[in-house]
Amino acid sequence: MAAIQHALLVAGLIFPTISLFTAITSGLTYWIRGKRSSAIFIPFIGPLLIDASLLLGHEPIWILLLPWVLDIGTVAFLFATPRMLREWWSTSSFTRERLLVGESGNQSVTLSLHTTHAYLLRKKWQRQPGELGIVSFGEPGKFQRIDAQINLRAYNGRIRELKPMGDNTYLVEEPQSLAEDYSLSGWVLREVPATP
Repeated sequence: MAAIQHALLVAGLIFPTISLFTAITSGLTYWIRGKRSSAIFIPFIGPLLIDASLLLGHEPIWILLLPWVLDIGTVAFLFATPRMLREWWSTSSFTRERLLVGESGNQSVTLSLHTTHAYLLRKKWQRQPGELGIVSFGEPGKFQRIDAQINLRAYNGRIRELKPMGDNTYLVEEPQSLAEDYSLSGWVLREVPATP
């Protein structure tokens, strides 16, 4: 039983150690070089294994909270959860009010507009086996309506305008030139039923 307890403790300490080490490395990289790097946070696994070890050792119940509070991966995840839920909700199928689609050659686009004034654009390519090139990309952003026109502003700064053509179709115009793969200039998007 003691061997299992020690194995659980050692295995449980690995994950918080990785989270802490990568967080320190990320912070030092930014402080010394001014460059951002992402830490690797692994929530829940370490505290669960450590708690299992503590339970096998018949430790007091209150001590089971410590691994959760001291694990930077779990704390960071819990801190980020509300933001992740807000982002998920802003473009979820529950908030979708319109869905526009379009095709051009081997490319297709779906654009979902949401009651949160967020949009999500997805562009895909149908490539032949062995053909190199981009396969898909997604672009989140915010939109606003000006009369019947819809203006899109991506979080990365791309701007697109959807000009109504009648019969639930829109012509895409781009006031700034975009790289060919990201451009939708001249595309016609049509509205389809926005089923969840």
